[in-house]
Amino acid sequence: MMPDISLTGLVVVAATAFLVPLGLGLVPAVRIPSVVLEIAAGILIGPAVFGLVEVDLPLRVLALLGLAFLLLLAGWRSTWIACGVRACAARQLVSWSLWLSPSASALDSMPPTS
Repeated sequence: MMPDISLTGLVVVAATAFLVPLGLGLVPAVRIPSVVLEIAAGILIGPAVFGLVEVDLPLRVLALLGLAFLLLLAGWRSTWIACGVRACAARQLVSWSLWLSPSASALDSMPPTS
């Protein structure tokens, strides 16, 4: 039996991620990185404060993908700095494709949660 999936929480999180940088861009006098306000907005709309969004399956998948891409980009950036742009281009494409294929197959093989 498939779990009930609601995309309401995902839409609220996506709207927040879109509107916070947009609102920050409309007020140029505020010199705060948008990531700081996005994290604060996430805490406010999450189950800890206002409870507007419950952590369900689509948000768990989005969080897992976000963490994976954060780690990928952090490693990718440090490698580019270490060996130079032109020397690393082919190696980075190969390593990225080797990382992506097992990750995609791991998502397919995940058992459904109840």
